Parts: sequence; C-alpha cells; structure tokens
Amino acid sequence: MNNKRKLFVRLSLIGASLISLASCSLIQKIISGANEILASSQTNSIDSYHNPTSNTLIDSEAFDDAGNAIKFKDVYENEGYVNLNSTGEAKILVIPVYFSDMPLTRLKKSEEETIKDINNTFFGDSSSTSYWESVSSFYQKSSYNKLQISGKVSSFCLIDQSLNNIASMTSYADPTYYVLRYAVDWYKANYDDVQDFDLDKDGYIDAVWLVYANKYYSSSENSSLYSGLSSKAKDLLWAYTYWDYNQKPNKLSPVANCYAWASSHFMYSGTTRGVDAHTFIHETGHMMGLDDYYDYDSDTSKLSPAGGLDMMDCNIGDHNAYSKYLLGWITPSLVKEEGEYELKPFQDGGYSLLVPASLNEFSYSPFSEYLLIEFYTPTGLNEHDAEVAYCGYYPKMFTKYGVKIYHVDSRLIYINRKTHSFVYTNTFDKNKVTSTNGYSIAASNTCSSSIDENIKLIRLLSGSGKNNNFYGPKDASNADLFLNNDSLSSFTFNSSYSLEYNINISISSSLFQNPTEAIIKISKK
Repeated sequence: MNNKRKLFVRLSLIGASLISLASCSLIQKIISGANEILASSQTNSIDSYHNPTSNTLIDSEAFDDAGNAIKFKDVYENEGYVNLNSTGEAKILVIPVYFSDMPLTRLKKSEEETIKDINNTFFGDSSSTSYWESVSSFYQKSSYNKLQISGKVSSFCLIDQSLNNIASMTSYADPTYYVLRYAVDWYKANYDDVQDFDLDKDGYIDAVWLVYANKYYSSSENSSLYSGLSSKAKDLLWAYTYWDYNQKPNKLSPVANCYAWASSHFMYSGTTRGVDAHTFIHETGHMMGLDDYYDYDSDTSKLSPAGGLDMMDCNIGDHNAYSKYLLGWITPSLVKEEGEYELKPFQDGGYSLLVPASLNEFSYSPFSEYLLIEFYTPTGLNEHDAEVAYCGYYPKMFTKYGVKIYHVDSRLIYINRKTHSFVYTNTFDKNKVTSTNGYSIAASNTCSSSIDENIKLIRLLSGSGKNNNFYGPKDASNADLFLNNDSLSSFTFNSSYSLEYNINISISSSLFQNPTEAIIKISKK
C-alpha cells in the first residue's frame, strides 16, 4: 500500500517551505529535481559513497555493544515526524468517517456490525478476527511482546464536506488533512479522553486511523459505489499513511500529526469469514516509521528488491530482521570472528546474525551497511500466508524452512537542506539538528527517493544466486532461500568492501521432524 513517508523525507532536502506548497501530483517531479541537485552539487560525496574514506564521516567512533546509542525514533523525529511508539505501550485513536457522497449505505455491513469489525480488526485477539491476526495481536507477536497496542474506535463521524469537494482542495499538502482535522475536532466535541492518546505528552495524538465507509477504488470495477465521484476523489480511495506537518502541538488538547487512511472494505478483502487486518497492519508499520520495500518508480515491472514476501512489501507474513532491528525489537548477534553460529527460528525470538561490511566502519546500530541473516520458518505469523494466497492473487510466503540473507544499506547522511550538501556519518547528535540541517537514511528501495538510485535500502540475496532482482509477479520463491549446504563467499558491498568471510549454511531435518535450527559457519577467507 502507498505511504508517503519517503516522499517527504526527500522533499525536505529541497527546503521546508516547499512541503506545504507541493501537491501530490508534483511530488515525483520535485523529488527528481532534488536528486539532480544533489548529484550535481555533491559529486565528491556521491563518489565517496562507493569508495568511503575516513574524512567522509563526521565521527568515526563506534557505538557501544548494547546497540542503543542511536534509535530509529531519533532519526525520524529529526525529520519532523511524530510516530507511533514501537516499544512499550502504544495507543491508536480510530475514527470511522463518511461523507454525503459516500453514505453509510455503502458499508458492507450495518453501521453497528462495522464498528464491531473495526474494533476486532485493530484491537481484538487472534480468535476474534476469525481469520488471522488483529493489528494488536500481530504486533504483540511480531515484537516478541515488546509492543502492546491498544486504543479506541469511535462512532462514525459525518464530515461536513463531500469527498468531491475535499478532493479538490488545494490548500493542504494532502486533501485528507481536512478530514483528519475535522474528525479530531468532532471527536473532542463528543468524547473527553483525547489526552489518553498522547502517551508521551508532547501535544500530539500518537496516531489517528481514519477508516472511511466507501469501498476503495479499483479501476477494474464498474461499481455503483464510485458513482458520482470525481477522478480526484477516486484517487483518494486507497490506503496510505501521512503526517500533518502544519499542526502546532497542544498539550491541553492534543492535535493529530501521524495518521493513516483506509477503506472499511479492506477488512473483508482477504477473507469471506471474519475480518482481515493485513492492510491495517502494513499501514501501522508506516506509522512507526517503516518504508515500503518495493519501488514506487517501477509501476509496470514492480521491482521489489526485498523479494516481495514481507509485511512491508506485499503486505504478507511477518516483518524481517531489518525492520525489527529498526523498531528496537531485536539486537542481532554481531559477527566479529570466524566460528559456527547456531540460529534458532526467527519466529521464536528474533535470532539473527549481522555481518558488517567492515568492522572498522561499522556502528553497532541499524544505521550502517551489513548482511542480516535469519532462519525462516513457515510458522507463526508466516504460517497463514504460506498456506493461503492473500486476496487470492498475492504471492505466498516461503513454504520451506531456510535461511534468508538480506543486504542492508541503512547508512545515515547529515545534510544541509538549503545548500544540498551532505556527508555520511555513523553518529547522531541531536544538538546538530537545526531548521536547515539534519539526518536522514541515504538509501531507499525507490530510486527517486534515494541519494543514489543504484543503492537499495534492503535487498534479499538469492540462495540460487540467479535472481537478485525481483519483479512482481516474479517475487521471491523457495528457490531463493539458502538451504542445506548452500553458501555465500563472493559479495561486494556498496561501500566497495568485499565480504571478508565465507558463509556456509547447514540445516538438518528428517522426514518426521522439521529443522529446529540452522548452523551458520563463518570462516575467514
């Protein structure tokens, strides 16, 4: 599903003043312009990205072994985001909305039944969905009990403007700003607990979900549900996450910043029984700061460097080790020397190995370049999507037991948004964040959102060695897992370092028992 986080990260490279002026239709052109400016003004920095030297770093100090010297929260907050907590307690305010040209008669079920379904979709336990997981139960399991999401679903709010009128508004970065602000004001007028949704007491509601009554738009359908809607209004009928940057915090009456928007009909898109939370889980991942791992620029070929089979890619299965590392749920074991490493199933506790491009340049945080190794099993949060194709046409998760190896390039840049100059850094200093200077992850899986279009944020390496560029519908398959006796010995990182180790995989199993561990043998070349 579409989120707009990276788009605005890259817009910030041009200057904050453009953020409020840019319409959605202009975003890609502005991003392309920003990258052209960066490439022309910082040729040396781009070159040094492939051939780094010590003077490209602000500080070469390594992070401590606890892995908590820099947090994902620090990075996205310096870019202006107010995101949902990824650890501890998190609360979501859910406001169902409808419009005069999208009446409640277009709900799939009655108003009362829909409210109940929305509550089960977000906050029910696994059994109450009668299908898979809720947003809350998924994230409790995916985080290994490090995140507990709760919240509230209000009654339906009738917005005072038609969707057609709202879609034509040009005074907002996104027309749904109007819906968000109206719905939150309506909630405050009808409920007295809005402060409960500002857990950190910063004056912002931690996260708002807007669930609209109408069916999401599909060009392949000629449905009466779209009757009377303009093309601009139809463009809004999808699912995405956004941030209302123009709101000022109010501790006495918190306002919204981070919000998501999706159709109530997504609850039924993957199942004929119960409710389906796939879309809502994916978008909630964006609310915590995660990007999509496919490429927005490849509309026809749908390039998915991460292979498609992931919650932030094709909306299926569990989150991968990189996402969980970012969110503070796991700390991978750092490979500092050769030896044999036992990996239990990733589903059982987030067990993973991190092989750095270079220990000399590595900071023990997610913000560096490295390989991440996890032992995948078609169990737990992967099991359902390994057995059933989501919506009947999405790819299935891997059905075999095997090892996944991801190449991650999550290095930070410190950038001057006015001059467009930047340097790469492995440290983060809040005191250096100003109105013009700040930090950002340099790479993205979307070419136009990356400092270098050839560098991917996260890429799945193929165990077969034949398929390291995944295009839908040719997503990753069982053949791309590293299986027993597979190995990886030749690999060059973006930073020009060569892999210092041979990586050999050993997975034993019998006809009657699935493997319970993978042995990763690391040997110096």
